[in-house]
Amino acid sequence: MATASELDAESKIEIKASDKLEWNQLENKIIAYGDSVVKSSFFSINANEIVGFYQGQIGQGKIQRLIANKNAVFETSQIIINSNFMNYNLVKETLLVKGDNISMLSNLGTVYSQNKLLYSKDEKKIIRENNKIK
Repeated sequence: MATASELDAESKIEIKASDKLEWNQLENKIIAYGDSVVKSSFFSINANEIVGFYQGQIGQGKIQRLIANKNAVFETSQIIINSNFMNYNLVKETLLVKGDNISMLSNLGTVYSQNKLLYSKDEKKIIRENNKIK
């Protein structure tokens, strides 16, 4: 298991991978392969591959964006979202989810989408395409 941590003023973000972690310093990104997990005190993301884009130096930078591919799950204390692709912008606190059979579970109910779902934490809204609500 490979592990990397990035610190910022608000939280520590830890990235783990079962296969390997790869850093590309020229592009300021880290790639986790295999059963990958990103954890902070506010959220967690699990997927087969996670790419993190950061600002600053490795180990002292701030993660700006996370892209999760294949079997992606985003979880907070209030919601769980499942899909094949997720793009989480930590600066804007928006999560763009794409793929077939997207589901978002919360204490308010379950939302399904067949193509795309956009969740905005700050605006407290969900935008979905080809949807079903249960």
